[in-house]
Amino acid sequence: MRVLKYWWVTFFLALTAAVLYPCISDDFNHRPIFKVYMTLRTFETVLERRHAGTGSYPSEAGGLKELVPMELRRLPTDPWGNAYAYAFELHRSKPLVYSIGVNGIDERGGGDDVVGPSKNYSCEVYGVDCGFNPLASVAHFVVFMGLLSLIVGIARGVRFVLGYANPE
Repeated sequence: MRVLKYWWVTFFLALTAAVLYPCISDDFNHRPIFKVYMTLRTFETVLERRHAGTGSYPSEAGGLKELVPMELRRLPTDPWGNAYAYAFELHRSKPLVYSIGVNGIDERGGGDDVVGPSKNYSCEVYGVDCGFNPLASVAHFVVFMGLLSLIVGIARGVRFVLGYANPE
């Protein structure tokens, strides 16, 4: 049976993709900055929910500590072990929550502080905006070819089982 003769090719491509793709692809590296982005979104949601319920944001003096234990069970730390910073200034309509970043210095959202994905961050420090990565492109190609081969193999197998095609 020719359909089952080359199953190992699909298996090998899928196995290669499974091993290589997470190691070299930017999409699966789970860089610390992306964890910060997700935590900042959580803080934004919690603060908006509090504002909708009470009509006010936490004071700058109380900061994020005012969210515990009613809105949050505990305050998370950023991937570099620092507490998230909170700034609420009168000229802003919403408070600013940010990570003080790798250098550990609170720059009120400036410098290397992580405030969200709209700011440009250093490739060397944060691993983002590093440009073209040829290894990631190869990994994407291998994954694409593996998935394509798997889909073709399944389609041919289904056609054979249902009697629509002669695999010889």
